[in-house]
Amino acid sequence: MIALWFWACGGAVDTPPPPAPRTAADCQRYAEPAVQAWCVTGLVSRGLAGPETCRPLGEHAESCQVAWVVQALGQGQGTRASLLRACEGAPDCALTVLDARPDPDITAQLAACRAHTGPYAQDCTLHALQRWAAAGPDAVSFARVAAEEHHLASVGALLGLVVACQGVGSCDQAKGAALEACTLAVEQDVPSRPEICSLGR
Repeated sequence: MIALWFWACGGAVDTPPPPAPRTAADCQRYAEPAVQAWCVTGLVSRGLAGPETCRPLGEHAESCQVAWVVQALGQGQGTRASLLRACEGAPDCALTVLDARPDPDITAQLAACRAHTGPYAQDCTLHALQRWAAAGPDAVSFARVAAEEHHLASVGALLGLVVACQGVGSCDQAKGAALEACTLAVEQDVPSRPEICSLGR
C-alpha cells in the first residue's frame, strides 16, 4: 500500500533527458546513421559546427553541406572561394553558393558552373545568363557569351531577347543550337509577343 502511494505521488522519478547536442561528438549518442546526420545538420544550420563535420555523413553529407552554406551566407560569412571549398563533392551546395555569390564576370561565372555544379550545370548556366540579360549587357559582354559553345536552346533564346529587346549583339555571333534559338527569338518570338521583352527586367 505504501509502495503504491509512493508511485502514485510521483516517487518513481523518470531519468531526465540528456542535454541538447552542442557538438558533433554529442550526436554520436544516436545509433541510427540517419538520426546522427539529422543531429549534425541541425548543428551546422545554427553555426555550431563546421562543414568538415558533414563529410563523414555519407549519403546525408550534401544536405548537411547545403545547410552550413545557407547559414554562412545568411550571416555574410566566408568568401566565395571558401564556400565553394566547403561544398566539395556536393554540386547542389555549389549551385547555392554560385547563385548567391555570382562572379561579376559572366564568363568566369559560366566556367564556375561547369567546374562545380555537376548535374546542375545547366540550371547554374541559365540562372547566370538570366541575371546577365536582365542587367543589360554591352556588345563586348554579348560577344564573349555568344562565342562560347552552348548546347541549350534556352541559352540561345536569352541571347535572342538581348538582340531583339535591347539592340545589343547579333545572332550571327552565336553557334549551333544557340544560333538557331537566337534567330527564332528575334524573327518570331519577340515580334509575335513583344511583351516578353519586359520579363525579368
